[in-house]
Amino acid sequence: PASLGEWLAQPLVQILTVSVLSGLVCGIEAANAMFTSDAVAQHFKLDSYEHSGLYSASIIGGTVGGLFGGMLADWYGRKFVLVIQAMALLPTAMTAASATSLNAVVFARLLAAAVAMTSASASVAYTFELAPTHRRGAPPATWACTAALAWVVVRITALYSSPRAMAHHGWRVVGGAPHLALALAQLVSLCRLPESPRWLASRGKLDQAEAAVRRLHGTRVRSSAAAQVLRSELECLQGNP
Repeated sequence: PASLGEWLAQPLVQILTVSVLSGLVCGIEAANAMFTSDAVAQHFKLDSYEHSGLYSASIIGGTVGGLFGGMLADWYGRKFVLVIQAMALLPTAMTAASATSLNAVVFARLLAAAVAMTSASASVAYTFELAPTHRRGAPPATWACTAALAWVVVRITALYSSPRAMAHHGWRVVGGAPHLALALAQLVSLCRLPESPRWLASRGKLDQAEAAVRRLHGTRVRSSAAAQVLRSELECLQGNP
């Protein structure tokens, strides 16, 4: 590509951007639940029972998101679920940053974990299906590496932060600001990509699936021969998720 703009406009770069953002959401949320619980407990003066309940909220939310995220993506579409997930992350981040009670923090942790795992389920399926056949291993690998890196960065930040600062308002910043920024970035990145053609074709929406492929790959499928091949491939996917 002749410029940075053209490079960023490449379909694979846009697809991997979705993987990176989803990995960051999941990695930061996992690390936030693990490494800021002590600061929250100190801030609200929690006993051991309340402290364990706070940590359990993230586990329960993550379990629910993991169980139902994939099913929601199968029922309503990969991109649709990711957009709803990003929109849900906005109030979640604001609640986490402005919570004045333990119940509000628990609710924010529960919802954030559910949203993060829903993002994981939907984004892996979405980016895998959008990626070129010879590059389909790249999105899941990118997601996993990004999530692990985000976890390490939050761990280092918590390790070298002042315990007093973390207990005062630092946990609010860690729990709210990253998710707020990531939610906005996710919405922007998803605006540039279509719904999964494979998912559309599996639901019998062949015209929409073909339009999605054309939007993704542009001029490479405009010839009549390429269009016929594309149509045949989409018909093979019809009824087969």
